[in-house]
Amino acid sequence: MKKCEKESLYSLFRTAVECIEGFRYSTAMPTFYDDVPLSNGTSVKETPSIEVGGSTFEQTTTSSDKKLYKSFEELKKDVLECKLCPLCKARKTVVFGEGPFETVGALEKPPVLVIGEGPGYDEDVQGRPFVGASGKLLDKMLKSIGLSRTENCFITNIVKCRPPENRNPAKDEIIACSHFLEEQIRLLSPKIILLLGTVALKSIFNTTLGISHLHGKVFYYHDEIPTIATYHPSALLRTESLKRPAWEDLKFFQSKLKGL
Repeated sequence: MKKCEKESLYSLFRTAVECIEGFRYSTAMPTFYDDVPLSNGTSVKETPSIEVGGSTFEQTTTSSDKKLYKSFEELKKDVLECKLCPLCKARKTVVFGEGPFETVGALEKPPVLVIGEGPGYDEDVQGRPFVGASGKLLDKMLKSIGLSRTENCFITNIVKCRPPENRNPAKDEIIACSHFLEEQIRLLSPKIILLLGTVALKSIFNTTLGISHLHGKVFYYHDEIPTIATYHPSALLRTESLKRPAWEDLKFFQSKLKGL
């Protein structure tokens, strides 16, 4: 597809979304390029796209020249030794993620993968994801729909090291960690993914729209794995009014999981 054709489609979809949402977006049009022709006459895009609510978003893919790990143990070893971005200089520990014990031995894969944004202070100290106040709330949220990190969920983050002062991960930090997350997803092959917050949503699906617009909707990771986003537990602790829509998202997630 030509660059001009993509721009026309984007404008059309954006106008439709603005009509549905009832307001105009101030974000600029992303940069599009012509598809690169292959020798057999077909063409390839740099990234596959996903359509939600009339808008098309690009999704990050695994590069063919990156390492494909044979086991979770091999992947975890490299993650724990990672020095690909500046976050390694200030971290106390690397937070790889955790789930049922059987996952480590690949005897049984949990059906649900939960992805947050990055470790906080408590997570950096303990080397475990979601163990502070947000983690306690997350455990309650999961329990309310029959899920648990000790039974049927694996929990991880977009980045595996704590950003200073708990700030959002920077783009280069997200990129540095992206292949590790892709390999976690590939090796786990979950039935469904739950994204927590805007950072996780925007990192997995390259969209300018935030969690307030896209929570509770179904995306498909690599056109295969149903993925639903909801508010990050830390946001729920700050804003009481978000708890009701988050509960509706969780019930929707539960119904989607049961239907798989």
